[in-house]
Amino acid sequence: MWAAQHLLIDEPRHHLTSGGCGTMGYGLPAALGAKLARKESQVVHIAGDGGFKMTGMELYTAVNEGLPLVSIVINNCCLGMVRQWQEIFYDKRYSSTILTPFDFVAFARSCGADGVTAKTCEEFKAALAQAKEAKKPFVIEAVIDQCDLVIPMVAPGAVIHDFVDPGQK
Repeated sequence: MWAAQHLLIDEPRHHLTSGGCGTMGYGLPAALGAKLARKESQVVHIAGDGGFKMTGMELYTAVNEGLPLVSIVINNCCLGMVRQWQEIFYDKRYSSTILTPFDFVAFARSCGADGVTAKTCEEFKAALAQAKEAKKPFVIEAVIDQCDLVIPMVAPGAVIHDFVDPGQK
């Protein structure tokens, strides 16, 4: 969802998304398909830590098939969008959203890919430059705070045009 809100993509068929329909794990397999379809294009996959964990083994497929793509894993050690629903709509009754720490860089390397952790904007910029030059799949673990929200968002049971921005009245 952050990619849809913050990236300017004006070319047709250059942004694949599940549209916030709750399809955790969609991103990496979709990125593999995009890279297979357009091998000459730079493919960047952005996912939360929970979503990446659902289909992360596909990173091995990218290595095995020689598909150099970039995976940015937004790591807040929780199922962020679910947690923010629980915070905003369910009176902070958190349930099953906190994730145990996971070493995404070590995982990437175990698959034959490469990766780095970025905890600041400067580190992220350097990591992205490094990833763009990589000749094999590359994972950037972007560490953020659990309290960072993805807004605006769609409330439970609502339709996409009835989005909610908790910061606005």
